[in-house]
Amino acid sequence: MTVNAETSKSGPYIGNGSTVVHAYAFKVLDQSHIVVTQTVIATGVETVLTISTHYSVSGVGVDGGGNITMVTAAPTTDTVTITRAVPKTQTTDLVNRGAVQPAVIETALDRGVQQVQDFDEEMTRVLRVPISTASSVSPELPAPTALKT
Repeated sequence: MTVNAETSKSGPYIGNGSTVVHAYAFKVLDQSHIVVTQTVIATGVETVLTISTHYSVSGVGVDGGGNITMVTAAPTTDTVTITRAVPKTQTTDLVNRGAVQPAVIETALDRGVQQVQDFDEEMTRVLRVPISTASSVSPELPAPTALKT
């Protein structure tokens, strides 16, 4: 087992009112690690869908990914984006003088790489200041003010 994909995002897929199957091209260790977000194109309003209620997942554990199958197809006014969110926990417990199980170690390493990839994907969507920005310049944005233009 290895983590072949370098990204943990597939889509956005534009809805057409009939397509319910959308592919994801990254490995997931558990179906709960899949996050499906439906976005209204005109407003940008995002809704995170719920597994079993809105979609099902296939391809868990497959290096090349799998599919999500939506209960209801997204309309032409929406997009569907599939990402992965591996919990930020370490669940492998190696016992001193216990049997070495390469598959257990490999899965733990895969999980760590997936967590880094998930973080990297999220960081590609944030505002950044140049590395050469002086430390005296604050990158903090002012608090939003209602109804100001």
